[in-house]
Amino acid sequence: MPQRVRLDRLGGALYLALGLAVGCTTGPGAVVPEMVEAVALDSVPVWTGVATPTGRVTHRFKWLYRDDRSSVGGRGSARIAAPDSLRFDVAGPLGASPAAAMVVGDSARWVDAPDAIREIVPSYPLLWAGFGVVRPPVGATAVWAGQAGTIGAWKVVAGADTVTFALDRATPMRLTAELRRGGVVVARMDTELTAPGRPAKATLLVPDRPARLDLTFTLSDTAARFPTDVWRPRRP
Repeated sequence: MPQRVRLDRLGGALYLALGLAVGCTTGPGAVVPEMVEAVALDSVPVWTGVATPTGRVTHRFKWLYRDDRSSVGGRGSARIAAPDSLRFDVAGPLGASPAAAMVVGDSARWVDAPDAIREIVPSYPLLWAGFGVVRPPVGATAVWAGQAGTIGAWKVVAGADTVTFALDRATPMRLTAELRRGGVVVARMDTELTAPGRPAKATLLVPDRPARLDLTFTLSDTAARFPTDVWRPRRP
């Protein structure tokens, strides 16, 4: 069995790319709408169906990281293969500080340039949500579900972590995922989608720094072919 490694312990490789956002000292707004009606938990699989990977897709994006000390950007890509495999690559300006990682579900199989990775995202659900995918932690238990118009919202609990998801099926679609640990907001990802599986932009906020990461997607290609070594590290 592969060792499970949480993203908040990977320590370094994609800090430049998937690090996080200014202007959030007051914290983001509520994930769950005020006027929400509790519904049966069996509604959750129906809502998540439109945010579950099918086949293969390559996303390309531009990123911009800002905090109270710096602002830096670059380009990146994410290759997703259903049901649960993700390879992402990022680099800074002019291709500086390239890094990559391969994730299966909530486990990192390998990380390239680990000394450069730092605090990508506090949990895998938020990383997946940035690409428009709902993927709760392994072993998580759904404890609540609610609906308000086109918005379905639900909470899952895994150990000390509570992740709240909200999926708005209006146009444009929006997926929000917020992680609380011990009742405190750790981070939140907000993603806008032009269609299921096609993210347009995403924002990751970490209130206690404050820090902000903006992703602007330039391509979502479902016909792209993956290299034969896509799931292997770039270097031995």
